[in-house]
Amino acid sequence: MKLFFNIGIMLSTVFILSCKSSSTPSNNDSKTNGSGNVYKEVYPDKRQSPGSVYVINRNGAEGKETPSESSPTLKKYEYGEWLDVVGNQNDWLEVKDYVVREYSQNGKKYKDYGMGKIYVKKSNTGKINDINLTNEELYEVTFLKKVGLDKSQDNGLSIKNLLKIELISKEEYENNKYSKINYLKTNSDRVKKNNNILEIKNSNTTKKYVDKPNAEEERIVYTYLGELDFLNADVVEESLYESTTLLLLSKDTGKIIKEISSYPIISTDKKYLVTLEMMEKGGCESEFYLIENGQLKLLFKADFKHWITDQDSKENIFFGKDGFLYLPVIHEKAIWTGDGSSNRNYQYIKIKILTM
Repeated sequence: MKLFFNIGIMLSTVFILSCKSSSTPSNNDSKTNGSGNVYKEVYPDKRQSPGSVYVINRNGAEGKETPSESSPTLKKYEYGEWLDVVGNQNDWLEVKDYVVREYSQNGKKYKDYGMGKIYVKKSNTGKINDINLTNEELYEVTFLKKVGLDKSQDNGLSIKNLLKIELISKEEYENNKYSKINYLKTNSDRVKKNNNILEIKNSNTTKKYVDKPNAEEERIVYTYLGELDFLNADVVEESLYESTTLLLLSKDTGKIIKEISSYPIISTDKKYLVTLEMMEKGGCESEFYLIENGQLKLLFKADFKHWITDQDSKENIFFGKDGFLYLPVIHEKAIWTGDGSSNRNYQYIKIKILTM
């Protein structure tokens, strides 16, 4: 099932309004600690920033109260996190972030919550293109379920038993792109759509699918994508208010044969069907099917933790004649650039489905 991903989530925490805890005195809005750091800062023009900066140290990075290794750590950043850099100070970057500071006044301890300036070592940072996938990260999954296994067997299951995944060069990816075959035929004289009504003529009847584009939470829109002759099926996208599903419909009766989560990727020998979809929480949801006697048999589902693939052009995901699935991928920490646009600095992988 395809979930609509809100790119604004990533940037929203940067602009949280400063607030004070109830234990903080109300008669002094700007508090300082012994080092003289002012908690309410006036930041320089964003154009003075060294640009979009990310944590590239695999062990993460620490946000310090002052530009010193011995300074207290106010925040910890994970690999791939974007930093709102507002200035430089020697070997340190000045970063704007929401932090908690502790300080003393008149013998009492207080906590200050709000936006402030902290310091991150430059050596732990880099550009978005420095965030890359490792071979081991390709295999990490948050969910794996093989059909037909009981719970005890599931515990010992590894994605490495099911797939072989390799990082490859862009040149190898492009060379195999020429051998891809698209089995989804997009033109059909059996199909027409007028006035929000999709009509599909089958062997014995004509099925109608009525759109409700303005029904808000009950919204539904049908889009005909094409037909898969070897499955004797039409493929129709059913778009609801918050999700999208693909329906495989019998060309004879119009009945639903199978519901799949996203665009069908067919192996060149017509033995496998694969779906890949970005998850709202990050990572990639996948389904692997065996095509046997004109029927789809689900082999397994897997949610990959660290990578997603190209969501805009399904033409860039394909099976080569060598039986490998080829696709561009990107680290889930590097999906969006600092300005909220999509990152296109792909790596490339190939996937082999192992004998089941």
